[in-house]
Amino acid sequence: MVIQQYREKLRPAFMKLGEPLPIDYPIELSVVFVNPSSPDLGNLYLALEQALDGKTLKKPGILADDSLIQVVRHLSKMYVT
Repeated sequence: MVIQQYREKLRPAFMKLGEPLPIDYPIELSVVFVNPSSPDLGNLYLALEQALDGKTLKKPGILADDSLIQVVRHLSKMYVT
């Protein structure tokens, strides 16, 4: 499944934070999707939530639950040529 593959790519980036995973405390996000596969920002964010959520797909997740996302400060797309 594509979202499971997405999670497997995201995990190493989150592990560099030095925090144990899954994260079990409230967080805020700032996200820039680079060369996204969809022009629809809503679908891109939903896929990100599903990839982060520890209750979706195969374990381990990145967040214990996606409800821990308390604030989204920035959400945008950037196309690089």
